[in-house]
Amino acid sequence: MGFWEQSWKDIDLARVEAYTEGFNFNSDSIIDFLNEKQCHKVLDAGCGCGIYALKLAKHGFDVDGLDVASSASDIASKLMADNGFTGRFTAADIKDTRLATESYDAVISRDVIDHMTKADAKLALKELFRLTKNDGYVIVTVDSLDDEYVSEPHIVDADGNYCFTDGKWNGMVFHPYDENELQDIIGNSTEHLISVLEDGFMLVCRKYADNERV
Repeated sequence: MGFWEQSWKDIDLARVEAYTEGFNFNSDSIIDFLNEKQCHKVLDAGCGCGIYALKLAKHGFDVDGLDVASSASDIASKLMADNGFTGRFTAADIKDTRLATESYDAVISRDVIDHMTKADAKLALKELFRLTKNDGYVIVTVDSLDDEYVSEPHIVDADGNYCFTDGKWNGMVFHPYDENELQDIIGNSTEHLISVLEDGFMLVCRKYADNERV
């Protein structure tokens, strides 16, 4: 069983409930952007417990979600249903989702591609573009490197991936990105904007009909 499946299998559901009760469901920069661009059908790729998918639904978006951990997608599906929303929430590898091509006006992936190797992140972005309609948007965020990432037992491989070897994150991968590395994984084939966040970066990409790679 992989790190994320085990983590979500062991999650305390009372903790999820408390997190939901304290979550800020007000609009944010992503939601404002989606409204500005008149996006409606949205995929939350790497949805976790579904809290951000629920936020999107509360703001009027038609939301689906996926997560590599089936326990997470099950929790997300129940969270949406308990709040009166529908949507398809499935367990899927973000690098090969098996979902239909060009299904979404926008695909969002918050703090997901930084929890895989840089090579896998490139594959994930390619897949997210495949799922996005022409003239749609791919939006991803990544965390910055902090003291906790540094202090937990790990090795750093030749590609700069932090591979955790013990403790609470044993088996997890994290890749700390800067603007240059984000530029590297997205390439030059699409219009994009990299924004600095308080705790990382946000990458917004527009898909055109002739996008052949990311």
